[in-house]
Amino acid sequence: RSLVGSEMCIRDRYYDDKHGEIYQSIEHLDKLGMNAIESCNPDTFSSYLDKYSNTICGRNPIKLLLETVQSSDYKDKLKIEFLYYAQSSRCKNSSDSSVSYAAGRLYLSP
Repeated sequence: RSLVGSEMCIRDRYYDDKHGEIYQSIEHLDKLGMNAIESCNPDTFSSYLDKYSNTICGRNPIKLLLETVQSSDYKDKLKIEFLYYAQSSRCKNSSDSSVSYAAGRLYLSP
């Protein structure tokens, strides 16, 4: 088993008011990214980054991890599952700042 952690969104320009307040929009954006990572498909994750331009600090190591999973003889059994998500603060207006954090695990499914 391996643990994977990364900063996710650093309070960015992205805001979609249909998801509620700014911190809720950030969480929605981050969870879309986490879902893309959990797909174990590097192209899915790259498409997410291209579409939303999320400022995920660990994006390059994550891409490397996903490429490694795809080239593994065990790629059909390797899974990524996020276990923890948090934001440093709840942004409610454009002058607030926040950093999101996520931790997950890479494991071999039975």
